[in-house]
Amino acid sequence: MAKRKKTTRSRRNPAGSYSKANIALGTTLASVAPRFAGGNMQFLALLALLPKMPVAVKVMSTAWATKTLSQRFLGGE
Repeated sequence: MAKRKKTTRSRRNPAGSYSKANIALGTTLASVAPRFAGGNMQFLALLALLPKMPVAVKVMSTAWATKTLSQRFLGGE
């Protein structure tokens, strides 16, 4: 009988592309974006849903959505 090939699964980190640099840039963008977006800030959270967005923009939109939800529904800040 022929031996089967030994296959190994890749142990990829699902958040592997979220490097420290991307997180830092996204956090910075989240704090600066309200100054430039103005009335369009309500749509900023939708940027994370676009498939080809850079990771820093996804982090920014997630941070902004979290902040907005916290302010509206939990009474934070």
